[in-house]
Amino acid sequence: MGRYGVAFESPTSIYSLGSGVEVTNLRVFSNGSTGIYAVGSTRVTDNTAHNNGGWGLFLSADSGYRDNVITNNAGGSVSGGVNAGGNVCDGSLTCP
Repeated sequence: MGRYGVAFESPTSIYSLGSGVEVTNLRVFSNGSTGIYAVGSTRVTDNTAHNNGGWGLFLSADSGYRDNVITNNAGGSVSGGVNAGGNVCDGSLTCP
């Protein structure tokens, strides 16, 4: 198993995608660590992250997430970020 399902770094990173990136319509599952790892003003929308070895979503404080389904991840559903609504975490409409 790999470390992350999908990783997006900050604009100052060597792996820069730029500020304001949107991560959308991904199905990320069965990774050895976090499903979606996003920092640097990233918007994470309409994704599914399940059965990962770490967090479903691991986000920086300036990243936001909405309309995602996050379930059954060993580390928990979401760490960090701003909940913009419409998310389902482990069957609940209440996400961290």
